[in-house]
Amino acid sequence: MQFTLKASTLHARAPVVWLSLACIILINVGIGSDRADKAERRPHILDLTKTPPKPGKPMGVPGAAWGAITDTLPPVLYPPRYRLPIKASILTVRPTTLRPGQEFLLELLLSNTGLTPYYLPSSQDEMKSHRPGNTGRRSLSFRLWFLPPDERAKVSSLLAIVFGSETRGGSLRRIEPHGSVLVRLKANLKPVSEWLSNGVRDVEIQVVCSEQTLEDGRYYIKALSERVNSENGVTLTMEPEVPSGNARKSSLHKPCLLYL
Repeated sequence: MQFTLKASTLHARAPVVWLSLACIILINVGIGSDRADKAERRPHILDLTKTPPKPGKPMGVPGAAWGAITDTLPPVLYPPRYRLPIKASILTVRPTTLRPGQEFLLELLLSNTGLTPYYLPSSQDEMKSHRPGNTGRRSLSFRLWFLPPDERAKVSSLLAIVFGSETRGGSLRRIEPHGSVLVRLKANLKPVSEWLSNGVRDVEIQVVCSEQTLEDGRYYIKALSERVNSENGVTLTMEPEVPSGNARKSSLHKPCLLYL
């Protein structure tokens, strides 16, 4: 049996075919643009968990003039202070229950709250970023604050320092307004080992960022930023240590595998 389509039938179906093709194209374009938007919104990652390169010759501590004029309101501080256009929030801490001596990974989201791009120092190589002759030299430090459960004083620990300058390409990472960068840091509870040995099991942590700007002509602090505290804190729990006697007894009952 043979079927034939009349020309009138083909002409009648043509608008339907073109409309279907147009819908498919629009759907694919929409999916592609949605994926591009999501990729663009995904924050860049600054991984500071690796050991920084060893400097050939340490640059030492930059000079500075410290003081304040208290006759004015507010007091004038030296070096001068400025406010960073960023906010910080802790996104992830893994793990939150720790064994003695165990490290944990911390992910901090830095967001640009200003109206202009912020150039984040992002190099761990101080010598190349802050060598004499470089201009626009800045450094950003990340500290971990351990908040005491009682009347003890706070304890702080330096996690990482990143450096950047306008002269060295790739040492500053541009963050657009409303944009963000995810910073990965590594830490441990060694700074509060005395608390743990005295029975403290839950320790709250907070990240604090601060920046300093150097003068162009000499290795000297030109200005310091106000501290940026993370908007949130995270509580870490230390697992109780197993007494050595119990540990020895339990190890006797564990299966032992022999490899011949």
